Amino acid sequence: MPYQTEMFSEEDAFRSSDNRGLGDVLREGKAFPFVKWAGGKRSIIDKISGYLPLNIEIYHEPFVGGGAVFFGFENMIKSATLADLNEELVLAYHTVANNTDNLIEALQKHERNHSQEKGYYMKVRKQDPKDILSIAARFLYLNKTCFNGLYRVNKSGKFNVPQGKYKNPKICNAENLKRASEVLKKAVIHVLKFGRYCKIMLPCRKAV
Repeated sequence: MPYQTEMFSEEDAFRSSDNRGLGDVLREGKAFPFVKWAGGKRSIIDKISGYLPLNIEIYHEPFVGGGAVFFGFENMIKSATLADLNEELVLAYHTVANNTDNLIEALQKHERNHSQEKGYYMKVRKQDPKDILSIAARFLYLNKTCFNGLYRVNKSGKFNVPQGKYKNPKICNAENLKRASEVLKKAVIHVLKFGRYCKIMLPCRKAV
């Protein structure tokens, strides 16, 4: 059964005609993506705003990745269906939404160990945790400390991206994780391939 987080809230929508970009969103204390992700839309949020309706009843994102569009325009979105094929990424969303405090504690521990223990990155990279909290915390730690935030696995399915050359990586942004948790109350999150997503979530449309 796919991992999912079923969440809904009632928030007043803001109008895209307000012309607010990501910089304004961050200054206003809104949630922003908690992972770095290849192909992220953060740099073109301002351009995207001109193509969105003023209110979005149900927002669909079959390749959620870092979720820049979802977080950037969450005040316009009443409910959302998000998906990705990367199970660890979806588990991270699930954990941010439902187990925020324990996740923050786990990430803060990773942050301390990373700064104090030589070779800690490789130690964590070799780990194979089984519980959801540990999987999510490891995934987010590696995302913040690996080269360019890449996600890559070998033929055995093991994460194999080298460590990035960061002097002081910000591994745990507790405030943003709490904001993201609140925003995710309006979303349902699945592990699904695109074609399967279309068949299940968009039955009136022809799946690719």
